[in-house]
Amino acid sequence: IELPKQWYDASDCSVTVSHTTIECLTPWGIGGELTFFVEVGHQRSAQPNDDEVDVAGLGMAYPGDTTFASSSTEAKVSYTLALINSFSVNTVLRTTGSQLVAITGSNFGPTAATLAQENISRVNNVSASYGPWGNEDRYSATGCEVVVDDTGIMCGSVEGVGMDHHWMAFVGGEWSNRSVNVTQYAPPNITGIYPLSGPTEGERTVITISGQNFGL
Repeated sequence: IELPKQWYDASDCSVTVSHTTIECLTPWGIGGELTFFVEVGHQRSAQPNDDEVDVAGLGMAYPGDTTFASSSTEAKVSYTLALINSFSVNTVLRTTGSQLVAITGSNFGPTAATLAQENISRVNNVSASYGPWGNEDRYSATGCEVVVDDTGIMCGSVEGVGMDHHWMAFVGGEWSNRSVNVTQYAPPNITGIYPLSGPTEGERTVITISGQNFGL
């Protein structure tokens, strides 16, 4: 996924050491590999080299829990990765899908309502996938969106089967941790068998088994 360039605008920038140092407040945001550009006197800086920029000490200076991580030796900086903690709904899902799953955690970024309220013209696109350990991309959740600033995502499940499915969220072009907690699809349930009797040879006797949660 290619993220838009010039994604965020810092605010309240000021020169704190003449000619050499500027301090700004970072906006509420998500993502990694973010590069700084500076405009002074209607002139814009060139893209910095990794050995020319010191971004030590930058911190999240905006309401919310999303923190801002950086290295003093790198020109590119990143917001802290999203972290999935738990699921706030029943973790047994219907095999038919279309069930809402509420994901709780941190560093998911702002909701669309908050972006509009703060007049930030950005889109916080999030997605999620889930599956067994090592195959967490088996199922792609649908309609994911941040519903609580930084801490809540809501997604829809898809048709599937199986158990012990770990989730991962894709926020700002970066994957979250693999969730420790898991979800599962409801186990199969047999409600009927037909016919109930047949020839002892057993050959070419078709048995029809009815029930729920058999999958596709």
